[in-house]
Amino acid sequence: QERRSQEGQCQEGRPLARLESIERLVLDDTLRQPLTAPHVAYLKIADGCDRLCSFCAIPAIRGRFVSKPLETIVGEARKLAENGVKELVLIAQETTFYGSDLYGKPRLAELLERLETVAGIRWIRLMYAYPLFFGDELLERFAAAGTKLLPYIDMPLQHANDTILKRMRRGIDRAGMEALLERLRSNIPNLVLRTSLIVGFPGETEAMFDELVAFVKRWRFDRAGIFPFSSEAGTVAARLDGHVPQSVIDLRFRKLQNLQRRIMNRFAAARTGKTLDVLIDGPVVEDDGNPVENVFVGRTYADAPEVDPLVYVTGHAEVGAIVPCEIVDARDGNLIGVVS
Repeated sequence: QERRSQEGQCQEGRPLARLESIERLVLDDTLRQPLTAPHVAYLKIADGCDRLCSFCAIPAIRGRFVSKPLETIVGEARKLAENGVKELVLIAQETTFYGSDLYGKPRLAELLERLETVAGIRWIRLMYAYPLFFGDELLERFAAAGTKLLPYIDMPLQHANDTILKRMRRGIDRAGMEALLERLRSNIPNLVLRTSLIVGFPGETEAMFDELVAFVKRWRFDRAGIFPFSSEAGTVAARLDGHVPQSVIDLRFRKLQNLQRRIMNRFAAARTGKTLDVLIDGPVVEDDGNPVENVFVGRTYADAPEVDPLVYVTGHAEVGAIVPCEIVDARDGNLIGVVS
């Protein structure tokens, strides 16, 4: 039964959704109040999730997957560009499923192509790509992309052991993930892969954890978030048998985190001596709050806001500009550069 469309109300400048029908929620961010730097914007392309991962409470909290219409997203991107945004960070609970509810099939590749035409946008970064729906059309979009769509893909994989993946209800096995990773690495030049992994999931044996460690060693993810399993009330995982003792979870977490840190440090060291484009996010600030003259912090295409390493740059630069920098050193995964 259809209801009359109700315009979303605004609280503290933040828009809500519109309800067009009992079954259809329409996302509306046109009155958004940015919380990021003026040159960076998170652009939500969908909300909710139809996946039923056993460890996740998002479907119960956010509801079913709902895409924004393609034209709405492109319009929002144009407005952001007019307001000085240079980098769009595309987000959703699962970005690769975009459009399936509206158009009967995923249309993320088409959306990316359209966003590349928006004047003023310099970088487009994709986050939260679910591996199950990364099809040929999307792969071809990345392989053929120009300078705007960054060769950076954030793809949470969570584990590598098939038994654990099944218990997590991920809908994909290790062979499927590795086949996709091989296709991505083989076809997208200069690809930076980011993933998320959980250690200590219920039922994880020492041998299963060792398999995860070997998986990380083999694929050497450029970026990764490592998380110890934490039981969420109301989730299927909370009711599973075989919960791992916290002391064991902590040990496994530290081991995998240290491995990933070494991989990231080697990745950073390999970039020294190169000239890379750096998006200047702001000045380095002293403890007293005063900016340090001609010292800035920024990011390369390999660095998503808030979660990845940084680049510390000396020289003349403007905040929000993308400038070439010679990388002269690497420390703890971060880079040190000089404006070319």
